[in-house]
Amino acid sequence: MKSLLDERHLVSSFYVFFLIYTNIIGIGIMSFQRDITKDAGYDAWISIILSSISIHVLVWMIYRILGIAKNDVIHVHKFCFGKWIGGLLNIF
Repeated sequence: MKSLLDERHLVSSFYVFFLIYTNIIGIGIMSFQRDITKDAGYDAWISIILSSISIHVLVWMIYRILGIAKNDVIHVHKFCFGKWIGGLLNIF
């Protein structure tokens, strides 16, 4: 049977798993504000602002550590945890 779609427009079955996974995670991340406002009511804006500030601080810390430790996760583990524990973390 002849395919109606061109081969370059199809997604392989291997990548379908990742598409579904990112859609599920994306929906969960994008709808957390609704869940917060459902429980907190009119004071939910405070928790949303605090959570977004904390996420920005964490991302800034990640970039700062990566900048100090030569942009490599292996060097970050050894820089933060030492030779032995950092090496053990690199195995995992």
